[in-house]
Amino acid sequence: MSDLRAVIDNEFDAMEYGEWQNKELYDGLPEDEKVLAENILDAFGKVGPFDETENIWVTFMPESENEDSEIGVKCENCAFFALEDACVILAQTIEPGGRCRFVTIPPGYVGE
Repeated sequence: MSDLRAVIDNEFDAMEYGEWQNKELYDGLPEDEKVLAENILDAFGKVGPFDETENIWVTFMPESENEDSEIGVKCENCAFFALEDACVILAQTIEPGGRCRFVTIPPGYVGE
């Protein structure tokens, strides 16, 4: 699936386009990372939210455990961040300063 909008429409019937907070971050991904993101979305389209599958290890870390939050590796900088407590590819409630193993961040958002 190459269009995150279609995934959101299919999986989150009530979610409107304007509620996808980080569409501009998704659009700003370099082409190779966008290919990776599209494959993640394709897998999501086939199995549903990754945190509800039996065999996919998501490892979501809340903000209090995310040591990389200070340098910008966090949900609120991820292209899959949908709303302040929602992720496009996870069912669980998230925190803007948390992260999972699928964090997908365009250039310029992560510092040292």
